[in-house]
Amino acid sequence: MNPDDFACLARTPVVLREILIDRSDEWLDARHGTDVFSPRETLGHLIQGERELWIPRIKLILEAEQTKTFGPFDITSGDEISHTLSVEILVQTFADLRQASLDELQKLTITPEGLAKTGIHPKFGEVTLDQLLATWVAHDLYHLGQIFKSFSAPLQPRIGPWQEFLNLPHFN
Repeated sequence: MNPDDFACLARTPVVLREILIDRSDEWLDARHGTDVFSPRETLGHLIQGERELWIPRIKLILEAEQTKTFGPFDITSGDEISHTLSVEILVQTFADLRQASLDELQKLTITPEGLAKTGIHPKFGEVTLDQLLATWVAHDLYHLGQIFKSFSAPLQPRIGPWQEFLNLPHFN
């Protein structure tokens, strides 16, 4: 795995701790649009992804003699824990799970040939290990961006004329 990719994955829990601990419920439950996770729900989603997606799918690709299909993943499966546990516990849970994932990843021998091995995604069909690893990193970055957008949303009414420069009405 690319060292920058690994560093990004390792730093996500640190960033989450810094931006989410000691925030008000208003900020933790803010949304920048309809049908998007709040920062609190993003934590639940990241936890479930860490448990069910990344390392299990990486191992499935590397260890399978033939290409195998990934199991389905319910992107809302983290909702229950995100609304029952404190943000401090959620952040620590994610940090612990991510550290275990990175430890496991370092134990795996991923060769250039291994990066080309494939699995079958239930929606996208055949995908490579390299694509899965890149998606893991991009997924973290996407959700960090989503959290920052959600933090900005409650400020929108107070921004005044600068809203034009910030493009806030056009979140996607």
